[in-house]
Amino acid sequence: MNAGSQPVPWDVAAYLERIQAEAGDATGWDGWRIRTKQRLRVWWFRAALRGNLEVFADPALRPVLDQDLNHGQRVLRPYLIRGLKPAGRLLAVRDHFQFLLAHLSPQAIHQIYVEGAVLLRRETPAGEVTLKLLPPTGLGREGELRIDLQVDGRTLHMLAVAVVSPQRLGLEGAEPVLWIGCSKGPGAEEDFPELIKRVTKAMQGMRPKALILHAAQALVAGWGLAGLYGVANEGTVFAGYRDLKKRIKADYDQFWQEYDALPLSPHVYQLPLEPIARDPATLASSKRSAAVRKAATARQWYDDLARAAAELQRK
Repeated sequence: MNAGSQPVPWDVAAYLERIQAEAGDATGWDGWRIRTKQRLRVWWFRAALRGNLEVFADPALRPVLDQDLNHGQRVLRPYLIRGLKPAGRLLAVRDHFQFLLAHLSPQAIHQIYVEGAVLLRRETPAGEVTLKLLPPTGLGREGELRIDLQVDGRTLHMLAVAVVSPQRLGLEGAEPVLWIGCSKGPGAEEDFPELIKRVTKAMQGMRPKALILHAAQALVAGWGLAGLYGVANEGTVFAGYRDLKKRIKADYDQFWQEYDALPLSPHVYQLPLEPIARDPATLASSKRSAAVRKAATARQWYDDLARAAAELQRK
């Protein structure tokens, strides 16, 4: 929570004052336009906004909202997947946080959203490789939780995810699944390409994007979720924006297809639930030993993370 901030109000009118104050520092025409659009959104979606706030009334979730007021405003803008209406956005927020309340301990929720939860640390020749669960700062429109892969404290890859009913994704079923709404690589620092090469070598050929996908698979296993799904290029929350769409550099379709995902709709891919290893018999003899080591490393990474994720659940 920011220094000097007050407890989050539950009344929509009082909450409006908070979000108006945080609408931005722009002055002149830009500032007026931003604040006016915010007021209009709040008025137009006031019923859904009230429901969005009420999700966080439980004492275990109050620190989540105190830490980032954006959690209470998901209904106001496109969220998780293209085409999800305000009522569906509200249901998706409820899905995620009600699952956490039902299955994770209050201490685990606090650890994830206030402190950051370390699921796994592994010393490698490339440095200390760490997998964390964090609040979705900067990615909140695409997920309610961030899976963060780091080496020596520097982020190599991140996913924005949420636990939702498949119905929010336009699919059949009622059991909660894990949704990946964003996959993002490292920043533009010059040494990142070399760092990625070193980590890949240290992890027996597993690239950072493979490591983090296996982490998502492990979260599904550890939390007992019914499936894993990822956003397609045309399904991102920014796909409907002419300008913002151009900023998306990731090719989700190519990423998922590389890992044997199945397209279910123009917006959704179904992803494998476990690491898939190539049959060594299909490879040249000179490559078989490396493939076996890579598969064993992937499986150990997945198993260790699944156990760590399960430890966050209520006893």
